[in-house]
Amino acid sequence: MKNVDERTENEQKRWLYLVEWLTEYELDGALDREGGELEVSGAAGDAPGVMDGHDKGIGCGQVRLLSRILTGEDARPVYVAVLVEKREAGEWEIAPFSAYSTPAVPGELLLRDGRELSLRTVSLWNVRAISGERLAHSWLVDTLSEQEHADIAAVRQYLRKGIVVDSAIEERIGLPIVRLDDPRRAYQEREKSLMNAIAGKEAGPRDVEFDLEGVLGQSASRGLYVIPGGGHPEPLRKVAESRAEYGKAPEENDGREEEGGEHE
Repeated sequence: MKNVDERTENEQKRWLYLVEWLTEYELDGALDREGGELEVSGAAGDAPGVMDGHDKGIGCGQVRLLSRILTGEDARPVYVAVLVEKREAGEWEIAPFSAYSTPAVPGELLLRDGRELSLRTVSLWNVRAISGERLAHSWLVDTLSEQEHADIAAVRQYLRKGIVVDSAIEERIGLPIVRLDDPRRAYQEREKSLMNAIAGKEAGPRDVEFDLEGVLGQSASRGLYVIPGGGHPEPLRKVAESRAEYGKAPEENDGREEEGGEHE
């Protein structure tokens, strides 16, 4: 297993992104239980133009805020990146932006600096094909730069075909899931359901571009993580693999794991 101090600088950045994501996710869950909600920039009812958000001026590279006609009244504001036009089918491929400011999994990409929090991280594992008629219920709020478009294309190739991305991109994608009971799996199931409702159909085998089971197997073969020391918050311990029961810190001596034992 790898100690935090032994990770590459690239991997350490991704680890810190995951810590931030878990903090936001736990806060979000706590607010849900108390009936509150995280403050997010922009809301479908506040968007400019026609209140139902019917706009047919759709194009690749756009960032659009979806109308509540698509998301439902109780859903968070959902922003999507328009990636590809499927002209013959009358559809567009779209990818939602995460509600969180940092990437959770390898299928999420942190875009370049300078973006507001709600438009920082795009979920490329959750791409959907949606009809132009449905997507017209949205507003144009931003556009992707040429570099962002190129980075997105590279990550999609990585997800589909395993083509390695360069380090400048790799340091801005999330860390793999290594356990079946990782809380990020519940997060992904929730986001898949949301995009199914938005697209008006269940995801097909080519829609969700992130093979959970395949990534679990690959991650286990790459090496697992141990958190040195103690006093770490519960959310951080929940994604660290150890011989200890899930969600508990491993037994360590002088910041090192005990020798011997078996991994799950």
